[in-house]
Amino acid sequence: MGSHPVANQVANAVYICICNGVTDHDIRQAAAAGCKSMPELTMRTGAGGNCGSCLEMATEVLDKARGMRLAIPSGTAVRFEPGQTREVTLVALGGKREVYGFRQEVMGKL
Repeated sequence: MGSHPVANQVANAVYICICNGVTDHDIRQAAAAGCKSMPELTMRTGAGGNCGSCLEMATEVLDKARGMRLAIPSGTAVRFEPGQTREVTLVALGGKREVYGFRQEVMGKL
């Protein structure tokens, strides 16, 4: 029987927040959906909402998920309507890995 890629991702997931059962996969998925901060991650997933011992690791996983872009051809777009979910592929930014803008949340090296 062949293995299913999504099942492998979940099977290989590492629990970051034991209290709420949040994995690294869940955090990367939230980042792919636009989550940018730890308070927002807590609202979306519950990570860090109880004892708080996972905050440092959850922040690290969320930060590593930044510096990614959608893997779509230049000049195209993916539209997201409120409440809609889509599967997207993220790839790391190349080059100097410097970003300026994004509501001035990122101003320089990633």
